[in-house]
Amino acid sequence: MEERETLLELPPLQRCRLLRRPNRFVVEAEAPTGGTLRLHNTNTGRLLDVLQPGAQLLCLPHPRPGRRTQGRLIAARYHGGWALLDTRLQEQALQAAIEKGLIPPLRGCRPARRSPRLEDATLDLQLECPNRPLYLEAKSAVLASSDGYALYPDAPSPRAHRQILALTRHAHRGGLAAVVFLAAFPGARGFRPNRRIDPQLPSLLREAQQAGVLIHATGLDLTRGSGGWRVRLYSPSLPLDLEG
Repeated sequence: MEERETLLELPPLQRCRLLRRPNRFVVEAEAPTGGTLRLHNTNTGRLLDVLQPGAQLLCLPHPRPGRRTQGRLIAARYHGGWALLDTRLQEQALQAAIEKGLIPPLRGCRPARRSPRLEDATLDLQLECPNRPLYLEAKSAVLASSDGYALYPDAPSPRAHRQILALTRHAHRGGLAAVVFLAAFPGARGFRPNRRIDPQLPSLLREAQQAGVLIHATGLDLTRGSGGWRVRLYSPSLPLDLEG
């Protein structure tokens, strides 16, 4: 793709600086005015490389006062640009890319339902495809390896194992299934399962792929243009290294 495709236009974002992360769902940041902001964090990964004290952040302030948090964490300065941390926006960007036909193996499909159940797993999306429905799980990959690959996970995730196994069994029964890894930082060279954190994941993904599950990776970035902040698709299909 010669030009990066804009997937989402964002409202005005505020720059701030990370002070601490008291729990998985909240970060505290220094506002430009010097006050402290409590920000809701939708990305529950460890994010140790990304959310270091002093890191530059982008947040979306809440329009109404009286909440437990004063805004939402959107992105952090990382890997020469901005890592899109907000998982809601990641999923919305993926849906937009699918609707526009920008993900080659999913062309002809459209988002039909969020949070579908498959056996004992809750997934992100059910797509309507030309032949039959497709169950899809998207995973946020915002950790960069030393050689520039996007890695998942950065913390153990039994839930991810359940989801991949359910998708694998569904594919064995003849159903359509996909796992899409979202490399949500600039310039990822490809995707690789993080064997150091999850030694089982590479084999789970290979077995899923052999069963017919689509294993795919896509590159997203966050940039500021003349009209404001935008989420863009910089690579509809990133190379996969499933050996880990």
